[in-house]
Amino acid sequence: MADEFTARFTEAFGNQKLGDPFDPETTVGPLSSHAAVDILQAQLQDAVDKGATVLVPGGRVEGPGAFFQPAVITDITPQMRVYSEEAFGPLAMIYRVPDTDTAVAFANSSEYGLGGTVFGEVDEARRVAGQLDAGGVGINKFLGAPVVIPFGGTKRSGVGRDLGRSGMDQFANIKTYSAD
Repeated sequence: MADEFTARFTEAFGNQKLGDPFDPETTVGPLSSHAAVDILQAQLQDAVDKGATVLVPGGRVEGPGAFFQPAVITDITPQMRVYSEEAFGPLAMIYRVPDTDTAVAFANSSEYGLGGTVFGEVDEARRVAGQLDAGGVGINKFLGAPVVIPFGGTKRSGVGRDLGRSGMDQFANIKTYSAD
């Protein structure tokens, strides 16, 4: 399954159109600042310098605006910044694992826990989602919730929840599930 996923993902990620976020043809707008582009570029370069495999080349786009061409890398090791730092931009990392238990252990080894997504047969995806140490987990879709549903992370991704009734319980760690 990893080969097919990687092929389809890299094709989709590599066919993005950078531009004005108000243009309906645009699929990737600018980052928040040139400093954000600098950080993302440094993370990508560090990974490449330390042996990551580039599946979709990307990086800083010269010219006006804080644009970063989407990139996809794999063969990430703990020595690379992207292994333990959040990448706030279109830099995707693909990790191959031999089984579900290893995938859950790997995901939970992160010091962050804002959200995640599990794709698969619904009952199995729900089982796996319940094992993830994250504030929210999308099931067969990316996590998205209306304002009446609490949102927040675990570990270094936040304490407490915004929105909804649980927003009043600022120091609770409640997991949000989202499924179709």
